[in-house]
Amino acid sequence: MRRAPRRPERPSRPEPPGAAAAAAAAAAGPVSVEDTLNSGQVFLWERDERTGAWFGIDGQRAVRMSGGTPSVRASAPGRGPLLRPRGEARRALECVCRDAEARRAVRALPGLRLLRQDPFQCYVSFIASTNSSIRCIRRRLGLLCRAFGERVEFEGREFAVFPTPGRLAAAGRGELAACALGYRAEFVRGAAAAAADGRIDLGRLGRAGYGEAREALIGIPGIGHKVADCIMLFSLDKTEAFPLDRWMLRALERRYPGRYAAGGTLTPRRYEALHDEAVAHFGPYAGYAQQFLFKAERDAGAGEWLREPLPAAGPAFADA
Repeated sequence: MRRAPRRPERPSRPEPPGAAAAAAAAAAGPVSVEDTLNSGQVFLWERDERTGAWFGIDGQRAVRMSGGTPSVRASAPGRGPLLRPRGEARRALECVCRDAEARRAVRALPGLRLLRQDPFQCYVSFIASTNSSIRCIRRRLGLLCRAFGERVEFEGREFAVFPTPGRLAAAGRGELAACALGYRAEFVRGAAAAAADGRIDLGRLGRAGYGEAREALIGIPGIGHKVADCIMLFSLDKTEAFPLDRWMLRALERRYPGRYAAGGTLTPRRYEALHDEAVAHFGPYAGYAQQFLFKAERDAGAGEWLREPLPAAGPAFADA
């Protein structure tokens, strides 16, 4: 049976020539640390109300980020800059601002940037994030840091950094249960063991292609397509990753009703089809488009971000 022809896309309202370049130029200006950290990429960050700086955990180091340049200081070297390169952001936004909807999202959030996180922390964080509010995710990850992470002194404060793969892999069931992981505890321990014994090599996946990295990640229990895309976009340099959840489906359905058939159950097959559609439309930097559209949708729905302090029961920051 022949497939019915696809319904034509409903065109967005035309904008003046050069609108995409103008949107990209605006986004190449000052970085908004608050928008960047409050966009679903990270969880273990907290704002110092006295100075306005943000403190967070990135793998085995504590980090301070502030200003529009921005200024980034850390307790130890990382694998490279925490923020993705400014030149890449410019190229990416020139690529993704192909219609009025994308341009509006970029103009509303000109300081939003993508981070390049510690891969193991990102890997565990999104496994622990499934079916949860941001507040619950922050609490879980904070408890993991306090229970299994080393203490470091930084900027006059003590922080508990993220656990190593070996330390989490060796954790007992009761110890992990105390971190409010619920059914995710075995997934976290299994994923840590896979990283510790080399069954999954996150460094190699950073150098691999998108398809190879995705297949390796979804082979780990507890990782589906959305979690894999988050890990790849935020820590493994896969800018074509396009994480899809209910917020993104809502954004696509509302903003592109003629292009993305976003209704119904998000099966793996439908997920892959929607991902491929997004990459065909937004290009190799589709992940940038996802982040701007996702943040705009969450903000419009009064989304919960990192504005509240980490719960007292489990901050990543060690007791003063």
